[in-house]
Amino acid sequence: MKRTGHVARTEAELLRAKLNEEVILQETLHQEVARVTTEAEQQHNSLHAQVRELETQMGHLESKSVGDCSIEKYHDNYLANYLDVLKTLKVQGGLGIVLEDDEGAEEDGEKEATGKMLVRPR
Repeated sequence: MKRTGHVARTEAELLRAKLNEEVILQETLHQEVARVTTEAEQQHNSLHAQVRELETQMGHLESKSVGDCSIEKYHDNYLANYLDVLKTLKVQGGLGIVLEDDEGAEEDGEKEATGKMLVRPR
């Protein structure tokens, strides 16, 4: 009977050791799951922040694009109006600034300023 008691104690100690291992393993798994979950939440938040930043940048680019189109339209109209004013001044003989064709500009003693804009020396 002494031997049976010794075997029972040994089996009980083995069961306790196995239970302790399982508890330790369970705690380790729980800690690993918590760590991975925290890491995933951080990555999720980081990705959401990047998406918001990209949305903001896209909004600025879309706004700038619309603004650029408006500026180009205004600029084209402004340039056309400016050229009309220069043509009118030429007809009225004002300011000595005229638009000329490339040929004949040098013959009249005019100096070329930029493109087809010519300035008469005074």
